[in-house]
Amino acid sequence: MSVISFSVLLAHALTGEDLPLAEFTTDQALLSDLDRLGWSPTAIREHAHNRQETAQAWPHPMTHRQMIGVSPAQWYATLTRIRARLGLDVDIRPPSRRTNVNADERRLLAEAPPHHGHVG
Repeated sequence: MSVISFSVLLAHALTGEDLPLAEFTTDQALLSDLDRLGWSPTAIREHAHNRQETAQAWPHPMTHRQMIGVSPAQWYATLTRIRARLGLDVDIRPPSRRTNVNADERRLLAEAPPHHGHVG
């Protein structure tokens, strides 16, 4: 199983596309490379907002397989810095589609909190 370049992963998270990029060096170098490939900061911001309007996640979710060999701390720190540079500091996630409450959840909702009721 091959390890995907950190730059390619970041580009995919930002654009949804697998782009041919050199290995990651700096946030600015990545943004410059994306700009040369047609993904200017404005285009990335518009893409993020379009996904929000259609109730889709942004940054694009990554699979476990894609993230093999990537430090979660490095990933989130880098993605957070880049998003801040783009003025996109907030996760754009689709609303939850879950509306049903299962039997255990209904039972818990019906119970009074432990500090209510009779003591001893």
